[in-house]
Amino acid sequence: MRCFIEAVRRAVDQENWYAALNGALALPDICGRIDCPTRDSRRRYVTWFDSFLPPTGTVPGTSPTGADVYALRCAYFHHGEFDVSKQHARNTTDCFRFILPPPGMTIHRNRIGDALQLQVSEFCSEMCAAVERWLDVASRDPVRAPRLERLAEIEIWKPYASGQPRR
Repeated sequence: MRCFIEAVRRAVDQENWYAALNGALALPDICGRIDCPTRDSRRRYVTWFDSFLPPTGTVPGTSPTGADVYALRCAYFHHGEFDVSKQHARNTTDCFRFILPPPGMTIHRNRIGDALQLQVSEFCSEMCAAVERWLDVASRDPVRAPRLERLAEIEIWKPYASGQPRR
């Protein structure tokens, strides 16, 4: 799981915003499936997100819900859009606006009309931090730990020694 978190963080460091957002939006899918592999993807995504990224702040509508972020994930992955108005899963917002980090500032979680404005670097960092909190518990759980061990891992290529069979 750490390789996925680090991939998002490296993409943020490299200002590869679309790759960072792709990875960040995929994290709750992966975690939710490890938690509840038999539940449908929407329910496990929303449940995981609402459990590990609960609303913060005092201004209503400036924290996305699990349903809103699942709708964003669907709109972004399947249509390349931030408009979630046609997504059935959405809850409190019709559209997301992601902004680049302004030099020396953070502008994050603002409501602009029907859109929720998020700073892409902050959103990705929040997702990674939530997954790390979850991972601390999941990695010690006897049911979830074996599922974590089955996650994809890109291996370092090692040449075969002579006489060693190739698979």
